[in-house]
Amino acid sequence: MQMYEVVAVSDDMEREIAKEILYAQDEDDAIDQFQELMKERKIACGICMAQEL
Repeated sequence: MQMYEVVAVSDDMEREIAKEILYAQDEDDAIDQFQELMKERKIACGICMAQEL
């Protein structure tokens, strides 16, 4: 497990919508976890990016 910072930005890449630090197997897993969190919180997110910390 690695630590990832996952960020959701607006479709036009102008503003950050949400950010989380997550433990995941890889970047895809981190993004999947993040998208589930956003669904639970009812936050619409455009583009999601993950970076290993």
